[in-house]
Amino acid sequence: MTPKERLQTALDAIVRRSQTADAGALARLPQALDAGDLEAIKLLGQFGVLSMRDLAEQLRIPASTATSLVDRLEKKGLVERSRNAADRRVIQLSLTAEGREALNAVTQEHLRLCQELLESFGPQEQTVLADLLERLAVKPPKT
Repeated sequence: MTPKERLQTALDAIVRRSQTADAGALARLPQALDAGDLEAIKLLGQFGVLSMRDLAEQLRIPASTATSLVDRLEKKGLVERSRNAADRRVIQLSLTAEGREALNAVTQEHLRLCQELLESFGPQEQTVLADLLERLAVKPPKT
């Protein structure tokens, strides 16, 4: 295998393990959530507050799909809508306490997975790996 093929295989395996960790954490939550729900919750956890349009853009989905997604999350008590004080036409989205608990459960599962994946690496190797993965994560795709 070439180095690129080895890297692709390793990254695929890590993504699969991450998805398995997500599925395990989601299965233990009291609400039934899917991967799209989880991505929205992660984004709201990262940004705190997003407009409906910003959430749709971040998820790369149509506004109508984002509205349906938020409707589901709101019914489950994970997300709340509010009006922007500066522009009442803009709907802002944020996590409820229950939404933050769900995000925390998934985050804890990811931390456990990271610890498991990195247990055979020393501190210096972990730093080098983190530096390389950060470079890979922020590199813009070629168009």
